[in-house]
Amino acid sequence: TLQLEPGVFELADWLRYHNIPCALVTRNTSTSVKHFHKELWTPLGLPPLSPAISRDDAQYPPKPDPAALKAIASELELDPSEMLMVGDSPSNDVVFGKRGGSATALVDSGRRYVEEEAGKKTEASPDFRVDNLALLPHLLWQYYNLDPELACSDHLPTSTKFQPPTVPEGDALCAAA
Repeated sequence: TLQLEPGVFELADWLRYHNIPCALVTRNTSTSVKHFHKELWTPLGLPPLSPAISRDDAQYPPKPDPAALKAIASELELDPSEMLMVGDSPSNDVVFGKRGGSATALVDSGRRYVEEEAGKKTEASPDFRVDNLALLPHLLWQYYNLDPELACSDHLPTSTKFQPPTVPEGDALCAAA
């Protein structure tokens, strides 16, 4: 059954706010991609992921072959090293990103253990590992330079870092509980 991972809306909304483009590469069919966009993604107010490459796109071999990642980088006018591949499969998603020259984030939803039990070996380790997609923005802020000027003006005000408050002296000092 096709369903959204926990934290996907928070991550997608954060990426949209920061005007960071998102694409999709899946081993599912194009029919599944259409269903995903129509029934799960756009009802949340999120724009369709584009490009969205499925196993039905004959010009691209399936993951972990990096051809689709390189095509997305070209379409977005990015170097693959400027991209982050996020996925839940060490043997497909992490290897796909690494082979394509991108950093990778593994959403560790338990699939790693299923793959290990099935004897699937992976040739690469992820750069980041999260249990929930909502945790990924914190890592992105920590490890990437994100320009507040990239924020979309139609969503939220541009983020600003404020000076720390001045601590009052003497009688004005108090604490709120």
